[in-house]
Amino acid sequence: MKNILNLMLTLLAASSFSTLLQAQPGGMTCADLNADMCEMLPFCQLADDGSCVEAEWDGGDWDGGDHDGGGDHDGMNCAYLDAELCEILPFCELADDGSCVESDWDGGDWDGGDHDGGGMHTCADLDAEHCDLVPFCELTDDGSCVESEWDGGDWDGGDHDGGGMHDCADLDAEMCQVVPFCELLDDGSCVETDWEGNDWDGGWHDDFDFNALCAHFDEFFCDMIPFCALNDAGECVASDWGWGDCGSGDDEFGYGDWNWEDGGFSLGDINIDELVNVQDIIKEVSFILEEVLPNDYESWAGDLNVDEVLNVLDIVDMVEAILGSRVSSCHSAAILSGSTLKVQGAVAAIQADAVLISKIEGDDILASANGKSVIYNLSGILDTDEFTFANFPNGLIVAGASGEEVKVERNLPNSLTLGDAYPNPFNPSTTFSLALSKGEEVLMQVVNVKGQVVSTLVDGYLNAGSYSLVWDAHNMTSGMYLLKVQSAGVVHTQKLMLVK
Repeated sequence: MKNILNLMLTLLAASSFSTLLQAQPGGMTCADLNADMCEMLPFCQLADDGSCVEAEWDGGDWDGGDHDGGGDHDGMNCAYLDAELCEILPFCELADDGSCVESDWDGGDWDGGDHDGGGMHTCADLDAEHCDLVPFCELTDDGSCVESEWDGGDWDGGDHDGGGMHDCADLDAEMCQVVPFCELLDDGSCVETDWEGNDWDGGWHDDFDFNALCAHFDEFFCDMIPFCALNDAGECVASDWGWGDCGSGDDEFGYGDWNWEDGGFSLGDINIDELVNVQDIIKEVSFILEEVLPNDYESWAGDLNVDEVLNVLDIVDMVEAILGSRVSSCHSAAILSGSTLKVQGAVAAIQADAVLISKIEGDDILASANGKSVIYNLSGILDTDEFTFANFPNGLIVAGASGEEVKVERNLPNSLTLGDAYPNPFNPSTTFSLALSKGEEVLMQVVNVKGQVVSTLVDGYLNAGSYSLVWDAHNMTSGMYLLKVQSAGVVHTQKLMLVK
C-alpha cells in the first residue's frame, strides 16, 4: 500500500513541476528533454526513434496556449525554478548569487554526454542529498552517487522504498499531516510515527484521508490515480475505488470487480506489504484449507497462475518469487495406491481433501485443517516421497517444481481394501477409505457390541475405484462398534471407539 502513496506523492511533485513549466512565458519543448525526463512529464512521450516529442496531452497545450511542438530551447526561463530543481535539470544551473540561470547544455544525454558547463550531467555530479532525491540515481555504500536501474515508475535497484518521496523527512508540514505514517513534531520536522508498526503490514487502513491527498491533484493527475475522481464541481476527491459490499451490506476495501493492477498492487502480495514472502504463503494456505475466506483482492493477488483457482500451484509460483528463480525441474511422477501417494522427481507441493497421517521429512511443511492437507517446501522441492492419508485423498493436486500439475496414476488393488478409520477413537465422526479392483455389490454396516446394525453406509453396486466414507455417530452413545464390509464373499472388519 505504501508504494501507492509514494506514487501519488511523486505525481504530486510532478504536477507542481508541470504547472511551473506551463507557466513559462517563452516555454520549452519536449525535444529538450532526455528519455528519463521525457517519461516523467505527462505532456511528452518517447517516439520509436528515442526522441522526445509532444504528447496528445490536453490538446497539445504546453505553455498555456496553442503549441505547435516547435520552438527554441532558449525560451526556457530557468529563473522560475528553485535551487533544488535548478540543480536537477541539466539545462539550468545555479549561479553564485543563488539565482537559477540557463546553462550551456546542448540537448545531449544525461548519463554520458560531454556538455560544456551544462548543469548536472551525470549522477556522479550530485551530492548525497540530491542523489537520494533523483529517482534514476542511488547512493552506494562508499557514498558515491551512481545511476540506478529505475525504470520510470519503480525502484528495481538501490536501497529505496518505492521511488518518489523516500521518507517522512522529505515532506513539508502540510503533506506530513496527510500521510498517516508520518507526524509533525513541535519543532516543525516531519518524522515517522509508530503507526501500525511503522509499516503497512496490516493492509488497508480506514483512517487514511484520501480526500486530503486527492485535493492536491489537477484534473489530469486526478484521472490517473484510481483512488481519486473529479466531482461535479470539478474538485479532485477520493473515489470508491477498491471498496465493495463484503456480503453483510457494509462496504469494505478489497471487495468488487476492480483492476487491482491499475491500483499499483502486485500478484502474490496478499497482505499488501510490497513483498511476496512466507507471510503471503501462510495466507494462501489458509485460503486453500478454507480456514479463511479471501476477499476479492486476496483472490486476485493469490492467483499467481491466473487460473481463477487458489491451490498449491500458486504456492509453487510464490516460492519461485521468493527464491528469485525457478527450481530446475526434471521428470515428475505421482502414483496413488489406495490412500498412499508416492512421488518421484521434482515435486514441489501437494494438497488433498484428506488428513495426512504419515510423517514428513526434511524441511517439508505440513498444514492441515477442515479435513484438508497442504504440504510444501520453501526450497521448491519436497523432501518426502511417500504420503499416507487417513482416507482416500479426494481433490488431490500434485504440483511440479515448474508450477505444472503432475498427473497422478492410480494403482487399483487386487481385492477389496479397507483403510484404517481416522480418527479412532473419535467423536462424533470418523472417515475411512475403501478400494475395489472391479465393480462389485458391497454391503458396509456398523454394528454395536450386541450385533445390532446401527448404521448402513453402503448397500449396492460400486464401480472399481477408491472411495472415502464417513460415519457420523453424533446420535450414538459412547462405546465400541464394529465396521463390517462384505463383497464377493470377502468380509473385512474393523473396531471403532466412540468417546463422548
